[in-house]
Amino acid sequence: MTNNGSRNGQSWARLEAYLASLHPGDVITVNDTIENTDLAPETVHIVLAALTKANLFERSGDRFTRRSAISL
Repeated sequence: MTNNGSRNGQSWARLEAYLASLHPGDVITVNDTIENTDLAPETVHIVLAALTKANLFERSGDRFTRRSAISL
C-alpha cells in the first residue's frame, strides 16, 4: 500500500527536478508537467501561474516558455 504523503512528496520532488532541468526558451504544457510529476491538474495550474507571475515563465495559450534570467 502506498502512503499518500510519501507519494505527494515524491510528486513535488519530481516537479522540482523537472522545473530545474528547464533552460531559457524551453516550452512546457500543463499536461507535460502532470505526466512528469503525477500532481493534480489544479496544482500544476497554480504552480505555473505563480511562476508566470514571478516572470520565470511566459504563457501563450496552454504553453509556458521558460524565460531568461533577469539581467541587470
